[in-house]
Amino acid sequence: MSEELQWAVITPSYSLDARRCKLLCRSMDAFLSGPWHHYIIVDPVDMPLFRHLSSEKRTIIDKREILPKSTVFVGKVPFMRLGRVWWSWRHGPIFGWQMQQLVKPRWPR
Repeated sequence: MSEELQWAVITPSYSLDARRCKLLCRSMDAFLSGPWHHYIIVDPVDMPLFRHLSSEKRTIIDKREILPKSTVFVGKVPFMRLGRVWWSWRHGPIFGWQMQQLVKPRWPR
């Protein structure tokens, strides 16, 4: 491993943010140098929207890979604003901002 400082950018994202995330990726690729890596963490239903952003410097991660096994993706619920529900057998339903806070410190491992 190199003696240089290595760092990572962790971006939780979702389908409605896909265009902004693509712009972020372009900007990072254009202006960052050195030993960095970008992790984009998304719901399983959003993987197809983000998979094309994967590169040597960027990894797209399905939230199921990093959350505890007791947390499951229930799916989309049409009558909810964003329609995404996660369930923790320990804590009950998990939504939006709460989920972002859960995934940030769990990666990279």
